[in-house]
Amino acid sequence: MARQWNQAELAGANLPEAEHHPGAGLPTPALGRYAGFPAGIRDAKPAVAAHENGAEPVAGRAVTSGDNEFATAPSNLRERLVEVCREAWQFGIEQTQDPHSHAAAAIVGGDGRCLVLATNRLVHGVRSEAWRWNRPQRYLYVELAPRAAIFEAARRGLRIDGAWIVTTTFPAAEDARAIISTGIRGVATPAPDLSDVLESEYYVAAQRMLYESAVLVEYMQLSAVVPR
Repeated sequence: MARQWNQAELAGANLPEAEHHPGAGLPTPALGRYAGFPAGIRDAKPAVAAHENGAEPVAGRAVTSGDNEFATAPSNLRERLVEVCREAWQFGIEQTQDPHSHAAAAIVGGDGRCLVLATNRLVHGVRSEAWRWNRPQRYLYVELAPRAAIFEAARRGLRIDGAWIVTTTFPAAEDARAIISTGIRGVATPAPDLSDVLESEYYVAAQRMLYESAVLVEYMQLSAVVPR
């Protein structure tokens, strides 16, 4: 069983020092900057050498402003990601098979289009039986929304390297590996719930992998984004 991480343990972890976020609404730094760990855990930004054009790295490599349109329109991107988060939230409520969660994810292309929407789901052809949705069995059978979106994009032959993924719950470790491996540039997501004993370790691992791979992260306060 995964153990719960408390803030004292995280404070003692070997994580880079950085400034803390205000902790309300969307964070102050412009998109295109690494938002790191949420307030109350550790905030961090990759310590990387400056590039000629001042661009931040993505997935462990340098990018230029020509790699995708987001590098030149951070304000417009933020607004668009908030819009897509609302779309994903509604999609999750209407379309999910998961009796325990309305989690959803969306992939946003370089032109701001929403390419894919997905919810937690069973793999095509696998029977939906009630016990398979329960914890801990769900970790064996259920494809969580971020990876479901990535796999759906692959099935459709869509190119998603340099895109952003919007998630209504923080990505788990398996999701983070898929995000990094496919070259997704950034993640817009609520902060993880580290009070969840079964899932907190997955979230901590995801945060560390995203940080180490220089994937951009923007934390959204979900209550300020979706309709009440």
